[in-house]
Amino acid sequence: SQLAQFSSASGIEELQTAFSDFSTSIYSDQALQAASLVGRDVLVASELVRTSGAGESVNGAIEIDGASGSVTLDVLDASGQLVQTLELGVQQPGNAAFSWNGTDAAGAPVAPGIYQFNARVVRADQVESVPTMVRTNVGSVTLGRNGEGVTINSGSLGVFSFADVRQIFN
Repeated sequence: SQLAQFSSASGIEELQTAFSDFSTSIYSDQALQAASLVGRDVLVASELVRTSGAGESVNGAIEIDGASGSVTLDVLDASGQLVQTLELGVQQPGNAAFSWNGTDAAGAPVAPGIYQFNARVVRADQVESVPTMVRTNVGSVTLGRNGEGVTINSGSLGVFSFADVRQIFN
């Protein structure tokens, strides 16, 4: 009976060691992937962007599932005031690209700060909010401790999770 208990305890210990080694391997692989993003542009799930003003353009995409009617993107400032509305028309399912030129509805450059994108799709008589993504350049990556994962640092989006990356550009 004691031999069986020792055998079980030994097996559990070996399993824990193997799992720890596997976890370390996955973490190293994720760190390598994230490090390869430095200096590259990525498309990140986000509704917010930080601009330096002076007509800085912001590129992104809207996730559209299924057939759409008219697609509209509202740009709001930090206080929630409407800055500009972009009419994107009817879009196919998938990612519908957009570009905001960093100006308000009158064509004047906006002030530096944080801006929010609210996208909506009209289907029949229903209006649905849809997720937005923003294209940003990766400045650096931070390796988390104790299983926190990898975070990515970007000037226009700040810090975000590696899991939020939806597309990587060359």
